Amino acid sequence: MAGPNIPVTKGISAQAVRSIPNDWDAQWFKRFITDHMQKADYRNATAGNGITITGTEQGGGTISSGGTLTSPVVIPAPATSSAALTVQGSTISSGIQVIGYVSTGFTGQGVELGFTGGTGYLQAYDRTNSVSLPLTLTATTMTFSPGGGVARLTLGATASVQSAYNFAGSAVATSATAGGSSALPATPLGYWQIEINGVNVKIPYYNN
Repeated sequence: MAGPNIPVTKGISAQAVRSIPNDWDAQWFKRFITDHMQKADYRNATAGNGITITGTEQGGGTISSGGTLTSPVVIPAPATSSAALTVQGSTISSGIQVIGYVSTGFTGQGVELGFTGGTGYLQAYDRTNSVSLPLTLTATTMTFSPGGGVARLTLGATASVQSAYNFAGSAVATSATAGGSSALPATPLGYWQIEINGVNVKIPYYNN
């Protein structure tokens, strides 16, 4: 005769509980452990991507995360307006290290971060149409550290040279105070074409 209809939340199904007889023996209990209780033990669960499950019957179990994640790793958008991924660490050292860059399999639009051939990459790119997208970096101060060498900021040219170097919101002046350097030579080597506050201008440069 089956036992009463006892509601069960998670782990062991209600059907398993309803099948418990009023009078049961050791052999039935062994089968119940094997068929139901053993499977409900989280130590027997299948570890997911980056998840480790360890433990013993005497010492309990541990579910931990870390190690190497296998690709692809997809972080779904949160239900509320919050960050999908937050990296926390000490105030001394915290960050994300990227040691590779393989774009094979990328589709659609997105921000890509990678490192290959001794060069780091950060770009907004449309892989479907193979075109670059606008990328905005916002900060009160941006520092380009030389890292043991000479700090260089390379601005790539585009079809419109002026638009490649756009200094929006820059402070400009119509006069200056003379200093101690020599006067500008009469004929420069060339002119650097840039855009300042929406106006195309040319800045002369000279031989070294």
